[in-house]
Amino acid sequence: MSHERRRFALYCLERYHTPMALADLADEVARLEYDVDTFLQVSGEDVKEIYLDLYHSHIPKMVEVNLLEYSQEKDSVYLNRESVH
Repeated sequence: MSHERRRFALYCLERYHTPMALADLADEVARLEYDVDTFLQVSGEDVKEIYLDLYHSHIPKMVEVNLLEYSQEKDSVYLNRESVH
């Protein structure tokens, strides 16, 4: 959990009582990373980069260690409650 983006993703999933669509998660992580009131204050290109980074790197790593579950069919990411608590 050394990467800040992973910590932000877990924070969002806990705060918004998962599951969340991956695009919504990327929006919220962008808002936190850029320390703004709304993700609309972050460029679309930056949000897209965060989305792709979550999808290709961070989500799979957190799924691998059993922190999260991800369903591509349902487009949802959610906490694995047994691992978090």
